[in-house]
Amino acid sequence: MSDITGHFLDGIHSRKENAILRYAKDGSLIAVRQNGEKLAGPESIRTISISSRLGNIPRIISFKDGGIFETEENDAIDHLLKGIRPHSGLAHKLESKAYFVAVGLVVTIVFIWTGVQYGIPAAAERAAFAISAENNRSIGKGALEALDYTYVEPSELTEEEQERLRQKFLSFIDTANGIPVQIEFRNAEGSLGPNAFALPSGTIVFTDQLVELAESDQELLAVYAHEVGHVVRRHAMRSVLQDSAVAAIFAVVTGDISSVSSMVAAAPVILLRSGYSRDFEHEADRYAAQQLKRQGLDASYLGSILMRMENKRYSCDDEEYCPDYEQESWLDYLSTHPSTADRLRIMQEEMARH
Repeated sequence: MSDITGHFLDGIHSRKENAILRYAKDGSLIAVRQNGEKLAGPESIRTISISSRLGNIPRIISFKDGGIFETEENDAIDHLLKGIRPHSGLAHKLESKAYFVAVGLVVTIVFIWTGVQYGIPAAAERAAFAISAENNRSIGKGALEALDYTYVEPSELTEEEQERLRQKFLSFIDTANGIPVQIEFRNAEGSLGPNAFALPSGTIVFTDQLVELAESDQELLAVYAHEVGHVVRRHAMRSVLQDSAVAAIFAVVTGDISSVSSMVAAAPVILLRSGYSRDFEHEADRYAAQQLKRQGLDASYLGSILMRMENKRYSCDDEEYCPDYEQESWLDYLSTHPSTADRLRIMQEEMARH
């Protein structure tokens, strides 16, 4: 009779106890305590359930009465099963060969990359357009409240100027694919600076600093059309969904489930702190170009104010000391935000098409 050490669970309580698995000459297995008292069995080795070998993972021997014997002595179990039945499955055979491990790693990396690059964005787009208007309003309200609490202050523009711009914007575009557009103004001195962004609810926020930076209403209209494009294409919600899906994949790989719930709970903050991807910016630019063309305005209005915003970001007044917008560098491929020159080129191409 051969003895294999391990632990036993009775299937009723969660507590494990030290135990011994014994193999009798008649081909039966029995689990006993260290003092010899029987815990489960005897049961034929030919019929009892024994988990296949996979690396150094403990083997599980399941008895018909619900008892479970667990052991790390894989070699001993393999020796018992030798000549009786296969003691390792396909997974163990694959993970035992370096070649198959390498191939599996490559396949896994390609699968995850493909899912993140193509699968998740496609699924997020479908889901974003399926989300109810009420949920969009709720997330947009939360994002605006977070914005007011952390980054901005009430606008210092006069009520007359705010109303004048609202009327001008809404007479240009008043709905974004069925979503009513609302215009808000905020003072962002020392934080966001000259900026504008769209929330899922259809609210578009302009900072006082952007209004001051603009040299004409046409430039502000161009920025407004771009932000409406983000609303039309549901970019804010798609960003949240994509980030949450990536967090879910990370949780599966690392086992950190808490990161998923944290990502969902922080959705309003994510909207404020993360920029849109290159593709999203290009989509919004194309939409803006179409709307500007429809009103007889040139895409250069958007290009001009974007360039001025870039100069302001880099704190330079002379373009000679600013980044070279006309030349792409390897850094552009690491950035999620397209260069201003690249965006202007695409907008001009879009206007030419229409």
